[in-house]
Amino acid sequence: MQFHNLDFTKVNALSKRDVTFQTNPQIFQEFLNFTPDIEGLKQALDVRNNFSIDRALLYDVLSNQYKEGNTTEKQKSNISKLKDEDTFTIITAHQPAILTGPLYYIYKIFSVINLCDILKIEFPQYEFVPVFINGSEDHDFDEIKSINLFNKKISWVHESGGPVGRFDLSGLQDLLNEVGSVFSDKENSKNLIDVFYSIQNSSTNYNEFVFNIINHLFGSYGLIVANMDNVDFKRAFSPIMKEELLNGVSEKLIKSTQEKIS
Repeated sequence: MQFHNLDFTKVNALSKRDVTFQTNPQIFQEFLNFTPDIEGLKQALDVRNNFSIDRALLYDVLSNQYKEGNTTEKQKSNISKLKDEDTFTIITAHQPAILTGPLYYIYKIFSVINLCDILKIEFPQYEFVPVFINGSEDHDFDEIKSINLFNKKISWVHESGGPVGRFDLSGLQDLLNEVGSVFSDKENSKNLIDVFYSIQNSSTNYNEFVFNIINHLFGSYGLIVANMDNVDFKRAFSPIMKEELLNGVSEKLIKSTQEKIS
C-alpha cells in the first residue's frame, strides 16, 4: 500500500476556521478549556473526576445493550472498566448513516481507537475505552438515507417519520440488493454484502442494524457502541433538558461565542 501525505492546509473541503484551529489552536484559547494535544488531554484527565459521573448507570445500561449481541472479550472488559474511576472514555459520534455512509465515519471510529492506545502508553496508570455514540434519534432521514458508490447514488425508500433508529427495516432489502449489484464479484465484496444481509435478517429495527454493523466491524478493537435512545439515560438527563427548555441556557452561550469567534 502506498501512502501520500497531504498538508492539512491543502484540504479544500475544510473551512478557513477548521484550518486555523488545527494549525494555530492558541488563537481559540479563549474558547477552550484544554488544548487539542497530549498536554491538554493530561490537564483534562487531572480535572475530569471533579465531575459527578453515574458510573453504575453507565455500566448497567451498556451491559444490557450488549446482553443480546455478539460481545467480544475486549468489549466485556471495557464495559467492566467503566465502573472504575481511573477509566476514561474517548468518544466520537455520528448519524446512523446507511452502511456507515461517508468514509470519515470509519476514520472517526479508528481515530478514537488509536487515541486510546496512544493515551494508554502516555498514561499507563489509567484505562481508556473507545466509545461510538450512534445518533439513533436523528429525525433527518433525507440526510442519511443514501450512499454514494462508484459515482452512483443508492437510496433507502421508507415512508416512516420520527427517529430514524426506530424505523422498521422495510425497503432495506432493496437497497442491499442494489448495493450488491454495483460491487465487484471479488471475494471480499461478496463477503461484505453477505454480512449486511445477515445483520439485516437478525435486526428488528434500524438502530439494531447500525449497532450490529459497527459491532461486527469494530468489536475486536473493544469499541463500545452507545444507544442514547434509552429511558434510563434520558431520566438521568432530564434535569438538564428541563433547565434548557425553561431558561434557554445553550442559545445564549452559543450566540455569545459565535459573535466572539466571528
